[in-house]
Amino acid sequence: MKVSKALILIITGFIIISPVEAQLSLTVHTDQTTGTISDGIYGQFLEHIFNSVHGGLWGDQILNGTLEVSPAGNRRGGRGRRGSVATNTINPPRNWEFVGDFDEVSIDRDNPFNADVSIKIQAKVGGDSATGPGICQNNIALKEGEKYTLSFYAYGSGTISVGFSENKSYFLQKNITGLTGEWKKYVIEFTASKTINAASLTIGSPPSGIVNIDQISLFSDSSLTIGGYRPDLYKAIADLKPASIRWPGGSFANRYIWQNAIGPREKRLPHPTEQWNDRDTYQFGTDEFCQFCEKVGAEPILVLNTARGVEDALNWLEYCMGDTTTEYGRMRAENGHPEPYVLKTLEIDNEPWLMMEYPRYLEIVKNFCPPIREKYPNLKLSVAGSYGYDTGPGEGNQQANRNWDPRIIEDAGTLFDILSPHYYNGIAFEPDFSGDPYRYEEFLRGRGEIIKKSENPDIKIYVSEWNLTTSRYKNDWHVGLYAGGILNAFERLSDIVTMTCPALFMRKQGVTDSWDNALINFDQSTWFPAGNYVVMKMWRDSFAPNLLSVDGPDRPLNFVATRSEDKKTVFLKAVNPTDSAIETSIILDGDFVPGSATMQMVAPEDENTRNSLEQSDNIKVIPSAVVVENKIVKFSMPAFSVGVVKVTQ
Repeated sequence: MKVSKALILIITGFIIISPVEAQLSLTVHTDQTTGTISDGIYGQFLEHIFNSVHGGLWGDQILNGTLEVSPAGNRRGGRGRRGSVATNTINPPRNWEFVGDFDEVSIDRDNPFNADVSIKIQAKVGGDSATGPGICQNNIALKEGEKYTLSFYAYGSGTISVGFSENKSYFLQKNITGLTGEWKKYVIEFTASKTINAASLTIGSPPSGIVNIDQISLFSDSSLTIGGYRPDLYKAIADLKPASIRWPGGSFANRYIWQNAIGPREKRLPHPTEQWNDRDTYQFGTDEFCQFCEKVGAEPILVLNTARGVEDALNWLEYCMGDTTTEYGRMRAENGHPEPYVLKTLEIDNEPWLMMEYPRYLEIVKNFCPPIREKYPNLKLSVAGSYGYDTGPGEGNQQANRNWDPRIIEDAGTLFDILSPHYYNGIAFEPDFSGDPYRYEEFLRGRGEIIKKSENPDIKIYVSEWNLTTSRYKNDWHVGLYAGGILNAFERLSDIVTMTCPALFMRKQGVTDSWDNALINFDQSTWFPAGNYVVMKMWRDSFAPNLLSVDGPDRPLNFVATRSEDKKTVFLKAVNPTDSAIETSIILDGDFVPGSATMQMVAPEDENTRNSLEQSDNIKVIPSAVVVENKIVKFSMPAFSVGVVKVTQ
């Protein structure tokens, strides 16, 4: 947005005097609370997408340790063979390489430990000189001084050789002998002698017989100590203090089979299909999710796969919430968690407008909500809302599903508690990091008016997917500016919007070029926060529930003022999405007498700045100057910046 140097515009409280400096005066009425903000606005959404869980949050450092191949109808994964190979008609499992000649290593469907396949090794003369033919996985991170536990299942008559290497040079090798004709678990513990970001694991068999391998895993002690989660990603999530976490999807939920992801992990079955560049192995299931939420203090929110029927949904809820006198509550206890999990909110499917026309989803709501309500009357039921501005294009079945929200509110509003719309600015709508938060705020306010006139005026809104998502910006500072603007909008909508969560939450680097908007971005050894993570953490750390009345123009600063529950602190959250600096004066009217103030700011070099694995702090929080004169707080907002002022008595 460029402003002519000759332009001088005077509005009440706001004077633009040049394209590089403007002045803004606002009045905050500290004794006038206009609403109570729910911290549910600061929720997160953990979907099994682009290795966010499998190969990400879940601490098993082996990808596809179950060695499964693509199910029928899917494209096979794998990277091909390594070694002396003339032709290859069978691809290895995803994330693995075959080492050796074609007839030495193969996929065996006859007697897998679980699921569909194991790997059969019948050594002749090929393969790795140290381990013989076998299987190999690369890009495994090891940390000096860390203790690791490698485990796998095997049977047969040969010898197994296990080796870790860096650049084809082995630094750890161990042989396993005494195999039998029955599957048996083998465990190798070791301490890393140095830090390696891309080690290779090879499990092979020299010429000695036939062996079968299945169910391979590698955990660090640091991961096992906290329940099996990857420590740095665990902390990255915990530092956001998520009020809730939505799981397992997204579209992943539409095919999720919860029963296959409980009980002993080595006996679990994989996701029925490949999705989001992976076939998830279900090592992270209901228990791992709910226990993770317990650890980070978040409310767990499940999303139902309604295609599996009402009874399946009730069984899942009983597994989570039933006591040990119930069939599924007893099963949960046998799996290690005697106490029921605390669920408060349940979503009835995900984005049905992509899969069906409105009448079919209305039927689902009418079939699912009453029996769930009868058995769990305190559980809040959330139904799918519209996409974007509910106008049709790019939103599933388009014309047939227009005006989705008014129809579901009118036709079934008494059956549910929460309406859950989704919106990605930049998908089907022109990307607009500065003005769109205001526009979407007005859209949601209009939905609130429809709700107020309905038979159930107590319905609340849960924006369960939102973000700026466009190849124009990718994951640069624009997503941070958008996050600050829309979070301020959600706070101003405190009477309507009680929960939100952005997406994507987590994304492994190198898996895909699409959906480059995630808060947490990582590889096998480290991670970096995008601008939306930096902003959301700063806003969350500055949460206060009392929304204060503000007089003055609503632009160019996107501004919110809140007061703490004990009345001793006022927070001023500001977003400047323009290319001009803004000198800001905030008059504190009312009973609050300011004593001191501090300010935190994010002001990158320009709006195209982004963080990366190599440079993770290009976008970061820095202290900034703020002055308190009597009851006036003064600070400067550089171009394309966000800031939070904390004023204490």
